[in-house]
Amino acid sequence: MPSFKFVFAAAALLVAANAKTVKIMATKDNRFDPDSITAKKGDILEFHFKGPKHSVVSGDYHNPCAPLQIGTGFFSGFLSGSSGKVFRVELDNTDAMIFYSSQGNACASGMVGIVNPSKDKSLQDYKSRASKLSEGVSPGHTAFGGELSEKGSSHDDSKSDDKDAQGGKKSGDKPGQDDKKSDNKSSQDIISSRKYCKKNLAGVRVHTQSIHSDDGNVNTGVTTIIPRAEWFNKACHAGVFRFNGSGEMTGTHWIEETGLLHSPIILTNSFAVGQAYTGIYQYALKNYTGDEGEVGWFLLPVVGETFDGYLNDLGVFAVTPEHIVKGLENASSDAVREGNTGGGTGMICQGFKGGTGTSSRVVPAADEGKTYTVAALVQANYGRQHHLRISGVPVGRILAEETAKKAAEAGTEVPKNEADASKETKDGSIIIILATDAPLHPTQLQRLAKRATVGLARVGGYGHNPSGDIFMAFSTANEMAVQTVNSNVRKVDPFKLGSHSIETADDQTINALFEATADATEEAIYNALCMAETMVGNRGHCIEALPLDKLKEIMDRYHYSG
Repeated sequence: MPSFKFVFAAAALLVAANAKTVKIMATKDNRFDPDSITAKKGDILEFHFKGPKHSVVSGDYHNPCAPLQIGTGFFSGFLSGSSGKVFRVELDNTDAMIFYSSQGNACASGMVGIVNPSKDKSLQDYKSRASKLSEGVSPGHTAFGGELSEKGSSHDDSKSDDKDAQGGKKSGDKPGQDDKKSDNKSSQDIISSRKYCKKNLAGVRVHTQSIHSDDGNVNTGVTTIIPRAEWFNKACHAGVFRFNGSGEMTGTHWIEETGLLHSPIILTNSFAVGQAYTGIYQYALKNYTGDEGEVGWFLLPVVGETFDGYLNDLGVFAVTPEHIVKGLENASSDAVREGNTGGGTGMICQGFKGGTGTSSRVVPAADEGKTYTVAALVQANYGRQHHLRISGVPVGRILAEETAKKAAEAGTEVPKNEADASKETKDGSIIIILATDAPLHPTQLQRLAKRATVGLARVGGYGHNPSGDIFMAFSTANEMAVQTVNSNVRKVDPFKLGSHSIETADDQTINALFEATADATEEAIYNALCMAETMVGNRGHCIEALPLDKLKEIMDRYHYSG
């Protein structure tokens, strides 16, 4: 599955010997001077600021006063003439590029510029379309993609060695580390992948953090999913299905009411729902409030939880709002870490160490050569060993029988499965998030979410009474305007019915998506199990990983070939 990661780290600026520096002034009368520039690769754009506080953002030509897709381009942050700062950006190509100020209505009023205009991308056309808007979109408050420095100072030519800023850390990192790759094999190394396997869904970004304590009692984390780059302003259609309700996913009342998702999705432990909720609001306040700190937006955070109290000391409340903000700032399209990662760090699944798993499938469209993707991310923390099946093979029962046989031969008692024992009073839960680029409306997405149950059942999930099995599906195909409480942001008359057009799928052609959802969910759970590692956690509790060597032997014994 996607990785649904945007790292706010400024790129190092390497200036070629023959490169030139182009000075651009953000003036007191709210314009850029010059506003049309011709430059070549390697040249430096140096933005100076006078008068009131302004910013410079690399813009999307086709979407006036809005930034490029998150993870690309640049943003200076908000600077005034008194700041004494300049913002430098090195050009890495000669394509036409728009830039604008995201301060208030400056962009709509004409505070825009262009580098290397072309026949099909002109400043006049962009200004004309921007003038119809009321306000520009800011990508946040934190500068990225360039270098802030004091006026007259030289910029740093060296590349950053900050591993945390780059989204990766070395072994032995302190609590709150970004998750590292595991040496475990994925389920595809054990069993062949099903047809139409794919890993990425464009635009969706993910970040995982694991939190551990030195005494081994804290083992938890956070998974952050960003549905689209402009989630704050452009909602996705979404649908929710509750297989069994002994769990929580906040924000779903609004999704069921409107069919719209316009929040990040945070997955964590049961005791961290409040901190995650607060963290989303803190991020929004930091990045989307007006100049005077007013809140003119509407946001109901989506936070899902599963219980990791056997391996994690919940009473420590290790997850903080700062972890949530970090996840939102660093979500990327990199491959998602699986197993003991993110919100799945301390989770247990079907008698073995569980956690985070992902998978996806590609299905053909009616249009020749076109395809759609369905991606699944699971936080697996449910079930008993004897129910575990992998591609129909009763792996859990076979492993239990082999353990009992060895105990009988040795004349000892059968060791109790500690993972199963941990589920005697609280079975656990599974959260399943499905993302697709197929143009599904909310009712179709609710139907898609229901099909995750098929994949869960194949592996051995029954939706027992104390299990919280909650599934959400969303589509990135259509963009819907987000409700606001600020009439200056979106001027509509709530008593005069408006309309818009969207693309939707034909129900009679949806079966392939249903099957793909079941397959992706099934394999995502396999990956959570196969990528997890044995963990000794809270109070010395130990949960063993699924023994992959024995699993392979069992699959070979059943002549499984995929």
